[in-house]
Amino acid sequence: MGRFDKFELSAGIDAAFDNPFDFDQVHLQVAVTSPSGSVSTVDGFYFEDVRGVSLWKARFAPGETGTWKFTVVISDPPGTPCDPR
Repeated sequence: MGRFDKFELSAGIDAAFDNPFDFDQVHLQVAVTSPSGSVSTVDGFYFEDVRGVSLWKARFAPGETGTWKFTVVISDPPGTPCDPR
């Protein structure tokens, strides 16, 4: 991945929430590990396209070139991790 290139991750969740925009109900985060080993966290967001397809997305622009690693963590109200599909 090139420096400052936009990276967009999309994930689905097999769960229903009253308000997917409320971080107290569901929260998607992505742990981003750089080629040099530093770790950052990026918050995800709920997205619904014009066809009604809903996804969770996270966007990131790397500050260095090389191979990056990404780990998706999704939590519901009590902080229980959910499995992305």
